[in-house]
Amino acid sequence: YNEIIDFHQMPYNLYWFNDGIYVQGVHKNYKEALGAKVITIGSMPVEKAINAIKPVVSSENDQFFKGVGLNYLGVPEVMHAKRIIRDISKVTMTLEKNGKQFNITFVPRQSNSFPGNYGLIQSQGQWLDARPVSSTPLWLKHFDKRYYFEYLSKEKTVYVRQSSVIHDEERIEDFYSRVFDFIDNNEVEKLIIDLRLNGGGDNFNNKSVILGLIKSEKINQKGRLFVVIGRRTFSAAQNLVNEIENYTEATFVGEPTAENVNFYGDSRTETLPNSKLSIRLSWAWWQDKDPRDTRKWTAPQVAVELSFKDYVDNTDPIISAIELSSEIELTLSGLTLSRNTKEFKNKIKFY
Repeated sequence: YNEIIDFHQMPYNLYWFNDGIYVQGVHKNYKEALGAKVITIGSMPVEKAINAIKPVVSSENDQFFKGVGLNYLGVPEVMHAKRIIRDISKVTMTLEKNGKQFNITFVPRQSNSFPGNYGLIQSQGQWLDARPVSSTPLWLKHFDKRYYFEYLSKEKTVYVRQSSVIHDEERIEDFYSRVFDFIDNNEVEKLIIDLRLNGGGDNFNNKSVILGLIKSEKINQKGRLFVVIGRRTFSAAQNLVNEIENYTEATFVGEPTAENVNFYGDSRTETLPNSKLSIRLSWAWWQDKDPRDTRKWTAPQVAVELSFKDYVDNTDPIISAIELSSEIELTLSGLTLSRNTKEFKNKIKFY
Protein backbone atom coordinates (compact mmCIF):
# COMPACT_ATOMS: atom_id res chain seq x y z
CA TYR A 1 0.00 0.00 0.00
CA ASN A 2 2.99 2.34 0.40
CA GLU A 3 3.07 2.61 -3.38
CA ILE A 4 -0.32 4.30 -3.26
CA ILE A 5 -0.51 6.02 0.14
CA ASP A 6 2.71 7.38 1.58
CA PHE A 7 2.44 6.70 5.32
CA HIS A 8 4.98 7.95 7.79
CA GLN A 9 6.29 6.80 11.16
CA MET A 10 7.01 8.79 14.27
CA PRO A 11 10.53 8.46 15.75
CA TYR A 12 9.36 6.77 18.96
CA ASN A 13 7.96 3.49 20.22
CA LEU A 14 5.29 3.34 22.91
CA TYR A 15 4.79 0.36 25.22
CA TRP A 16 1.82 -0.42 27.44
CA PHE A 17 3.21 -1.32 30.87
CA ASN A 18 0.95 -2.16 33.79
CA ASP A 19 1.50 1.33 35.22
CA GLY A 20 0.93 3.34 32.05
CA ILE A 21 2.06 4.10 28.50
CA TYR A 22 5.77 4.92 28.25
CA VAL A 23 8.24 5.94 25.55
CA GLN A 24 10.16 2.65 25.44
CA GLY A 25 12.40 3.59 22.52
CA VAL A 26 13.18 6.74 20.57
CA HIS A 27 15.46 8.25 17.94
CA LYS A 28 18.53 9.87 19.49
CA ASN A 29 17.33 13.34 18.41
CA TYR A 30 14.58 13.05 21.03
CA LYS A 31 16.50 11.40 23.86
CA GLU A 32 14.88 13.67 26.46
CA ALA A 33 11.62 11.76 25.83
CA LEU A 34 13.18 8.37 26.52
CA GLY A 35 11.54 6.58 29.45
CA ALA A 36 8.87 9.24 29.92
CA LYS A 37 5.24 8.45 30.71
CA VAL A 38 2.77 9.64 28.07
CA ILE A 39 0.08 11.99 29.37
CA THR A 40 -1.40 13.46 26.18
CA ILE A 41 -0.94 12.96 22.44
CA GLY A 42 -1.90 15.91 20.31
CA SER A 43 -5.12 17.29 21.73
CA MET A 44 -6.16 14.12 23.61
CA PRO A 45 -5.33 12.41 26.88
CA VAL A 46 -3.52 9.19 26.01
CA GLU A 47 -6.45 7.03 27.21
CA LYS A 48 -8.81 8.83 24.83
CA ALA A 49 -6.31 8.56 21.98
CA ILE A 50 -6.09 4.80 22.56
CA ASN A 51 -9.89 4.50 22.30
CA ALA A 52 -9.86 6.64 19.15
CA ILE A 53 -7.57 4.28 17.23
CA LYS A 54 -9.23 1.07 18.41
CA PRO A 55 -11.59 0.81 15.40
CA VAL A 56 -8.57 1.01 13.06
CA VAL A 57 -6.72 -1.97 14.54
CA SER A 58 -7.66 -5.42 13.23
CA SER A 59 -7.53 -7.36 16.48
CA GLU A 60 -9.41 -10.36 17.86
CA ASN A 61 -9.06 -9.39 21.50
CA ASP A 62 -7.80 -6.65 23.78
CA GLN A 63 -4.46 -8.39 24.26
CA PHE A 64 -3.55 -8.16 20.57
CA PHE A 65 -4.55 -4.50 20.64
CA LYS A 66 -2.37 -4.02 23.71
CA GLY A 67 0.58 -5.63 21.94
CA VAL A 68 0.25 -4.09 18.49
CA GLY A 69 -2.36 -1.32 18.59
CA LEU A 70 -0.07 1.35 20.02
CA ASN A 71 1.90 1.21 16.76
CA TYR A 72 -0.95 3.22 15.24
CA LEU A 73 -0.17 6.04 17.68
CA GLY A 74 3.08 6.28 15.73
CA VAL A 75 1.43 6.85 12.33
CA PRO A 76 0.51 10.52 11.86
CA GLU A 77 -1.93 9.81 9.01
CA VAL A 78 -3.96 7.51 11.27
CA MET A 79 -3.87 9.96 14.18
CA HIS A 80 -4.99 12.76 11.87
CA ALA A 81 -7.88 10.68 10.52
CA LYS A 82 -9.00 9.95 14.10
CA ARG A 83 -8.68 13.66 15.05
CA ILE A 84 -5.95 13.09 17.60
CA ILE A 85 -3.70 15.59 15.77
CA ARG A 86 -4.52 18.39 13.32
CA ASP A 87 -1.25 18.52 11.40
CA ILE A 88 0.42 15.35 10.11
CA SER A 89 3.79 17.12 9.91
CA LYS A 90 4.27 17.02 13.69
CA VAL A 91 3.02 15.41 16.88
CA THR A 92 3.21 17.16 20.23
CA MET A 93 3.06 15.09 23.41
CA THR A 94 2.84 15.95 27.07
CA LEU A 95 5.23 13.62 28.91
CA GLU A 96 6.08 13.04 32.55
CA LYS A 97 9.53 12.16 33.80
CA ASN A 98 11.07 12.37 37.27
CA GLY A 99 7.84 13.87 38.58
CA LYS A 100 7.81 16.75 36.06
CA GLN A 101 5.64 17.23 32.99
CA PHE A 102 6.90 18.77 29.75
CA ASN A 103 5.92 19.04 26.08
CA ILE A 104 7.93 17.72 23.17
CA THR A 105 7.19 17.90 19.45
CA PHE A 106 8.18 15.01 17.19
CA VAL A 107 8.59 15.19 13.41
CA PRO A 108 7.66 12.06 11.44
CA ARG A 109 10.05 10.14 9.26
CA GLN A 110 9.34 8.25 6.06
CA SER A 111 9.76 4.55 6.72
CA ASN A 112 8.56 1.20 5.43
CA SER A 113 9.65 -0.77 8.47
CA PHE A 114 9.67 -0.64 12.26
CA PRO A 115 13.18 -0.04 13.66
CA GLY A 116 13.06 -2.82 16.23
CA ASN A 117 12.24 -6.43 17.08
CA TYR A 118 9.10 -7.96 18.60
CA GLY A 119 7.59 -4.53 19.21
CA LEU A 120 10.64 -3.17 21.04
CA ILE A 121 13.37 -0.74 19.99
CA GLN A 122 16.85 -1.70 21.14
CA SER A 123 19.81 0.60 21.63
CA GLN A 124 21.68 0.44 18.35
CA GLY A 125 22.76 2.95 15.74
CA GLN A 126 20.57 6.05 16.03
CA TRP A 127 18.00 4.41 18.29
CA LEU A 128 17.84 4.37 22.09
CA ASP A 129 16.16 1.94 24.49
CA ALA A 130 14.91 3.01 27.94
CA ARG A 131 16.40 -0.22 29.29
CA PRO A 132 20.12 0.05 30.12
CA VAL A 133 22.31 -2.51 28.39
CA SER A 134 24.34 -3.28 31.51
CA SER A 135 22.47 -6.59 31.73
CA THR A 136 19.78 -8.36 29.72
CA PRO A 137 16.93 -10.52 31.04
CA LEU A 138 16.42 -13.92 29.45
CA TRP A 139 13.38 -12.94 27.38
CA LEU A 140 15.31 -10.14 25.63
CA LYS A 141 18.49 -12.08 24.86
CA HIS A 142 19.69 -13.26 21.43
CA PHE A 143 17.16 -11.44 19.23
CA ASP A 144 19.25 -12.63 16.28
CA LYS A 145 17.83 -16.11 16.97
CA ARG A 146 14.23 -17.26 16.70
CA TYR A 147 14.80 -19.65 19.59
CA TYR A 148 17.53 -20.47 22.07
CA PHE A 149 17.91 -22.21 25.42
CA GLU A 150 19.95 -21.61 28.54
CA TYR A 151 20.56 -23.70 31.64
CA LEU A 152 20.02 -21.97 34.98
CA SER A 153 22.19 -24.14 37.18
CA LYS A 154 21.19 -22.59 40.51
CA GLU A 155 17.49 -23.18 39.81
CA LYS A 156 18.13 -26.47 37.94
CA THR A 157 15.96 -25.04 35.19
CA VAL A 158 16.15 -25.08 31.41
CA TYR A 159 14.84 -21.84 29.92
CA VAL A 160 13.71 -21.79 26.27
CA ARG A 161 12.66 -18.65 24.44
CA GLN A 162 10.83 -19.57 21.25
CA SER A 163 9.73 -16.44 19.41
CA SER A 164 8.65 -17.97 16.11
CA VAL A 165 7.10 -21.13 14.70
CA ILE A 166 9.30 -20.77 11.61
CA HIS A 167 12.54 -22.72 11.27
CA ASP A 168 15.77 -20.90 11.99
CA GLU A 169 19.15 -22.11 10.68
CA GLU A 170 18.63 -25.03 13.06
CA ARG A 171 15.25 -26.61 12.42
CA ILE A 172 12.73 -26.57 15.28
CA GLU A 173 12.71 -30.36 15.68
CA ASP A 174 16.52 -30.44 15.86
CA PHE A 175 16.57 -27.63 18.39
CA TYR A 176 14.07 -29.35 20.69
CA SER A 177 15.90 -32.64 20.27
CA ARG A 178 18.92 -30.91 21.80
CA VAL A 179 16.76 -29.39 24.55
CA PHE A 180 15.23 -32.72 25.61
CA ASP A 181 18.56 -34.51 25.32
CA PHE A 182 20.06 -31.93 27.68
CA ILE A 183 17.17 -32.39 30.12
CA ASP A 184 17.58 -36.18 30.07
CA ASN A 185 21.30 -36.05 30.73
CA ASN A 186 21.58 -33.26 33.27
CA GLU A 187 20.22 -32.28 36.66
CA VAL A 188 17.07 -30.50 35.50
CA GLU A 189 13.97 -30.02 37.63
CA LYS A 190 12.01 -27.45 35.61
CA LEU A 191 11.49 -26.42 31.99
CA ILE A 192 10.30 -22.95 31.03
CA ILE A 193 9.13 -22.40 27.44
CA ASP A 194 8.72 -18.67 26.84
CA LEU A 195 6.22 -17.89 24.06
CA ARG A 196 5.41 -14.31 25.06
CA LEU A 197 7.00 -12.85 21.90
CA ASN A 198 5.90 -15.63 19.54
CA GLY A 199 3.78 -14.22 16.72
CA GLY A 200 3.34 -17.57 14.95
CA GLY A 201 4.47 -19.14 11.69
CA ASP A 202 3.66 -22.68 10.56
CA ASN A 203 1.69 -24.71 13.11
CA PHE A 204 2.81 -27.99 11.51
CA ASN A 205 6.18 -27.25 13.13
CA ASN A 206 4.63 -27.68 16.59
CA LYS A 207 4.54 -31.48 16.47
CA SER A 208 8.10 -32.08 17.69
CA VAL A 209 7.58 -29.76 20.65
CA ILE A 210 4.40 -31.51 21.78
CA LEU A 211 5.79 -35.03 21.30
CA GLY A 212 8.93 -34.13 23.22
CA LEU A 213 6.90 -32.77 26.14
CA ILE A 214 4.56 -35.77 26.23
CA LYS A 215 7.47 -38.22 26.24
CA SER A 216 9.40 -36.38 28.95
CA GLU A 217 8.24 -38.03 32.18
CA LYS A 218 10.91 -36.01 33.97
CA ILE A 219 9.35 -32.67 32.97
CA ASN A 220 5.70 -33.26 32.07
CA GLN A 221 4.45 -32.82 35.62
CA LYS A 222 2.68 -30.08 37.56
CA GLY A 223 5.23 -27.76 39.08
CA ARG A 224 7.96 -28.74 36.59
CA LEU A 225 6.68 -27.45 33.24
CA PHE A 226 5.91 -23.74 32.81
CA VAL A 227 4.85 -21.92 29.63
CA VAL A 228 5.07 -18.13 29.42
CA ILE A 229 2.38 -16.47 27.29
CA GLY A 230 1.50 -12.88 26.52
CA ARG A 231 0.10 -10.16 24.31
CA ARG A 232 2.18 -11.20 21.28
CA THR A 233 1.42 -14.95 21.50
CA PHE A 234 -0.55 -15.27 18.29
CA SER A 235 -1.55 -17.45 15.32
CA ALA A 236 0.53 -20.67 15.13
CA ALA A 237 1.83 -19.89 18.61
CA GLN A 238 -1.78 -20.04 19.81
CA ASN A 239 -2.02 -23.48 18.18
CA LEU A 240 1.06 -24.46 20.17
CA VAL A 241 -0.48 -23.13 23.39
CA ASN A 242 -3.70 -25.06 22.63
CA GLU A 243 -1.84 -28.33 22.16
CA ILE A 244 0.29 -27.79 25.26
CA GLU A 245 -2.92 -27.21 27.20
CA ASN A 246 -4.55 -30.29 25.66
CA TYR A 247 -1.74 -32.80 26.14
CA THR A 248 0.60 -31.69 28.94
CA GLU A 249 0.67 -30.73 32.61
CA ALA A 250 1.98 -27.22 31.92
CA THR A 251 1.27 -24.22 34.09
CA PHE A 252 0.76 -21.02 32.06
CA VAL A 253 2.33 -17.84 33.43
CA GLY A 254 2.26 -14.24 32.21
CA GLU A 255 -0.51 -12.43 30.33
CA PRO A 256 -3.42 -13.76 28.25
CA THR A 257 -2.67 -14.58 24.62
CA ALA A 258 -3.47 -12.36 21.63
CA GLU A 259 -5.67 -14.90 19.83
CA ASN A 260 -8.99 -16.68 20.27
CA VAL A 261 -8.48 -20.36 21.13
CA ASN A 262 -10.33 -21.33 17.91
CA PHE A 263 -9.67 -18.88 15.11
CA TYR A 264 -9.31 -18.03 11.43
CA GLY A 265 -5.75 -17.91 10.05
CA ASP A 266 -3.68 -18.41 6.86
CA SER A 267 -4.24 -14.98 5.35
CA ARG A 268 -4.16 -14.30 1.63
CA THR A 269 -3.82 -11.01 -0.23
CA GLU A 270 -6.78 -9.33 -1.90
CA THR A 271 -6.84 -6.05 -3.84
CA LEU A 272 -9.69 -3.63 -3.24
CA PRO A 273 -11.32 -2.73 -6.56
CA ASN A 274 -11.48 1.06 -6.26
CA SER A 275 -8.55 2.14 -4.10
CA LYS A 276 -6.33 -0.73 -5.33
CA LEU A 277 -5.09 -1.14 -1.76
CA SER A 278 -3.79 -4.60 -0.90
CA ILE A 279 -5.34 -6.18 2.17
CA ARG A 280 -4.91 -9.58 3.84
CA LEU A 281 -7.88 -11.79 4.74
CA SER A 282 -7.75 -14.93 6.86
CA TRP A 283 -9.61 -17.84 5.35
CA ALA A 284 -8.70 -21.12 7.17
CA TRP A 285 -10.59 -22.09 10.34
CA TRP A 286 -8.33 -23.66 12.99
CA GLN A 287 -10.13 -25.56 15.72
CA ASP A 288 -7.88 -27.19 18.29
CA LYS A 289 -10.52 -26.92 20.99
CA ASP A 290 -14.11 -28.00 21.51
CA PRO A 291 -16.40 -26.05 19.13
CA ARG A 292 -18.23 -24.74 22.19
CA ASP A 293 -15.01 -23.24 23.57
CA THR A 294 -15.47 -19.53 22.83
CA ARG A 295 -12.60 -18.16 24.91
CA LYS A 296 -11.16 -14.94 23.51
CA TRP A 297 -7.70 -15.98 24.71
CA THR A 298 -5.81 -18.50 26.80
CA ALA A 299 -5.48 -17.05 30.28
CA PRO A 300 -2.52 -17.89 32.52
CA GLN A 301 -3.07 -19.70 35.81
CA VAL A 302 -0.54 -17.25 37.29
CA ALA A 303 -0.93 -13.78 35.77
CA VAL A 304 2.10 -11.49 35.98
CA GLU A 305 2.41 -8.11 34.28
CA LEU A 306 5.51 -6.06 33.52
CA SER A 307 5.89 -2.60 35.05
CA PHE A 308 8.06 0.12 33.58
CA LYS A 309 10.36 -0.15 36.60
CA ASP A 310 10.74 -3.89 35.96
CA TYR A 311 11.77 -3.10 32.40
CA VAL A 312 14.37 -0.44 33.18
CA ASP A 313 15.71 -2.50 36.09
CA ASN A 314 16.25 -5.47 33.73
CA THR A 315 14.15 -7.70 35.97
CA ASP A 316 11.52 -10.18 34.84
CA PRO A 317 8.71 -10.72 37.36
CA ILE A 318 7.50 -13.72 35.35
CA ILE A 319 10.71 -15.66 35.87
CA SER A 320 10.77 -14.57 39.50
CA ALA A 321 7.23 -15.92 39.94
CA ILE A 322 8.25 -19.26 38.44
CA GLU A 323 11.27 -19.40 40.73
CA LEU A 324 8.76 -19.21 43.58
CA SER A 325 7.03 -22.31 42.23
CA SER A 326 7.97 -24.22 45.38
CA GLU A 327 5.68 -21.78 47.19
CA ILE A 328 2.75 -22.49 44.86
CA GLU A 329 0.45 -25.16 46.17
CA LEU A 330 -1.91 -27.06 43.88
CA THR A 331 -5.42 -27.44 45.23
CA LEU A 332 -8.61 -28.86 43.76
CA SER A 333 -9.83 -25.34 43.03
CA GLY A 334 -6.64 -24.21 41.27
CA LEU A 335 -3.46 -22.47 42.33
CA THR A 336 -2.99 -20.63 45.61
CA LEU A 337 0.01 -18.88 47.04
CA SER A 338 1.35 -19.84 50.41
CA ARG A 339 4.07 -17.78 52.12
CA ASN A 340 6.97 -15.55 51.05
CA THR A 341 5.03 -13.95 48.18
CA LYS A 342 4.65 -10.45 49.55
CA GLU A 343 6.87 -8.85 46.91
CA PHE A 344 4.65 -10.22 44.14
CA LYS A 345 1.25 -9.44 45.64
CA ASN A 346 0.67 -6.56 43.21
CA LYS A 347 2.00 -8.42 40.18
CA ILE A 348 0.49 -11.88 40.40
CA LYS A 349 -3.20 -12.56 39.81
CA PHE A 350 -5.07 -15.81 39.54
CA TYR A 351 -7.67 -16.98 37.06
